[in-house]
Amino acid sequence: MKKHELIEMFKKTEKSEAQFIVLEVTMPGFEKPETIVNPVENYDKKLEYILNTYDDDLKHLHSIGVAIVNAYPLKNSGLPTSLFG
Repeated sequence: MKKHELIEMFKKTEKSEAQFIVLEVTMPGFEKPETIVNPVENYDKKLEYILNTYDDDLKHLHSIGVAIVNAYPLKNSGLPTSLFG
């Protein structure tokens, strides 16, 4: 995934009925990517953080081996109620 694709996914998710955007992040020493769930209220700050902290290939600028590899929208069905504040 490239930075421009992630930006488009944020835009698509924001326009959809999804309440979350899910980011899959690879990290050294982990067999599978970490799954990070961000609520719609955090989209602007999260995207700003990503744009300043990851390169165009979504590799972390300061942590070798950390990269965003996937992103997708998520509706709230089936998630624990604690995620809704």
